[in-house]
Amino acid sequence: MDVNSSNSSLYTSFINPFTISILSCILAGNAYLTFSRNSDWKDGLRLWTKTVKTSPDSIRAHINLGNAYENRGLNSEAIEEYKRAMGINPNDADIYNNLGICYDNMNMLEEATSYFLECIDINPRHKRVYNNLGVVLVKQRRLDEAINAFNQAISINPLYPDAYCNLGIAYYRKGLLNEAERSLKKALSMEYYHAKAHNALGILYNNKGTYDDSIKEFEIALRIKPDYANAHMNLGATLLKHRNDKKGALFHLKESIKIESHQEQANGIKKLIKQLEQAN
Repeated sequence: MDVNSSNSSLYTSFINPFTISILSCILAGNAYLTFSRNSDWKDGLRLWTKTVKTSPDSIRAHINLGNAYENRGLNSEAIEEYKRAMGINPNDADIYNNLGICYDNMNMLEEATSYFLECIDINPRHKRVYNNLGVVLVKQRRLDEAINAFNQAISINPLYPDAYCNLGIAYYRKGLLNEAERSLKKALSMEYYHAKAHNALGILYNNKGTYDDSIKEFEIALRIKPDYANAHMNLGATLLKHRNDKKGALFHLKESIKIESHQEQANGIKKLIKQLEQAN
């Protein structure tokens, strides 16, 4: 979430801790087809590669091979398999949703949007596509459209905590903090152990200046998901800026980098870690 500051002190000049956090909070909902023969993705890649060779006209095989590729981060290969499945059955809405997810993973947002809209054309009541569409719309800063998409997802499935979490994030980006807080708390009322909703709520509280509440939410997020790099970064930045807790900040900033060394804020975090270590 975007917390802007003109403060050029050590504590903030290296990074706007909450600028990118909003996007890493957003949850996309994969709606892959699943079958009883599926196992974990490592075995799945071998299984479905073999199945595609023996049954090249099997839509199930191509979709599940695409799933296995996507789970390994091989989005281009996944797209090829989903498109082969589409050639067999061009009216399967899930295929278009899966393609949209892959293009989103590759930051090809216009292509992702196009496939999500095609999914909706085929199945206007698809359970997850409106949430996924909202995600890419937020990334494109089309916030009003994103809010509409998340609300549509909720109208189809009123018990959808991810959509409420994402709706809260979109409201936050519009500066509607009360609406954002209500949506995030609604998500947590459905799924208390929702680490990303706690992280997002911590960001919101930080913006409102209730720093103890902010720290509490980041800590809850990390109890739920100890390897949550973004929450470590947010907690470290907040401890440093608002409690002058250099030891705690250093620990959490190091954890963030250790977990996700190539995150977008990595250079700034490493610079601050170095400054803190030199100050000791």
